[in-house]
Amino acid sequence: MVVRIAPDGARVQVHIPQEFGEAVWYGITRLAGPRIQRDFHIAPVGQYRLIPTKLLPGASVRTFVRRGYDVLLYEAADRTDSCLVWVGPYHEATTWFGAAAPRPDLVASLINLIRYEDAPDGARLTSTSPRLTQQHGTVLTGWSEWAWLAVRSAAEGAGVLPDWRGMTSGDREIWRGQRGLEDAERAQLTGTAYEWRYLIAGPDSVAEVTLHPPGSPLRPAGLRDDADRRAAALVDGLRVSWSGA
Repeated sequence: MVVRIAPDGARVQVHIPQEFGEAVWYGITRLAGPRIQRDFHIAPVGQYRLIPTKLLPGASVRTFVRRGYDVLLYEAADRTDSCLVWVGPYHEATTWFGAAAPRPDLVASLINLIRYEDAPDGARLTSTSPRLTQQHGTVLTGWSEWAWLAVRSAAEGAGVLPDWRGMTSGDREIWRGQRGLEDAERAQLTGTAYEWRYLIAGPDSVAEVTLHPPGSPLRPAGLRDDADRRAAALVDGLRVSWSGA
């Protein structure tokens, strides 16, 4: 059993069959209100170091020190893009502007609007003005060398479920649907477990699982190709409990 904190603060218990492999956890959440309309991406700490070397080569950086974390403002050398990164001891949260960095007063306002709490089992990013801000679109994702897993609350996940009834298994409902593949890739994967995405709805959560096909950059070369057995084990054994934020 793995216990993670979702980006909105929800407590998520995930029983992952060993066929999934060792998961690395990420997250997404969105804050919307009169003063903010932003997406935030949560990742293990350290990935922000790629911003000035790979994503925005030569970018300038300004650091805002806060208790328990720093906030870094990166701006591309040509001012075509910029981002803010909340960097804690375990995780980081990034929001991109798609343009030059905002004015200093707007940056300060955004930083003051965010409450960032980092812990080994997840980072919580919420608004300091919850009455004026809605938080939605929260997803907790796990990646391994074998597969990808996305978990949402039942309310958030309702929009990704098919209109028809799935197969029932205890208190879960399960669907299998085709992935959005390019024609060439679909031709290669037809008839295998790699062409499907599996949706599993429980009493308080919705989980989605896909397997990385051979040749995927997410999958190391040389792994045993036993997709059918692995998919069956994941669908049969995956259990998720989502306790509200």
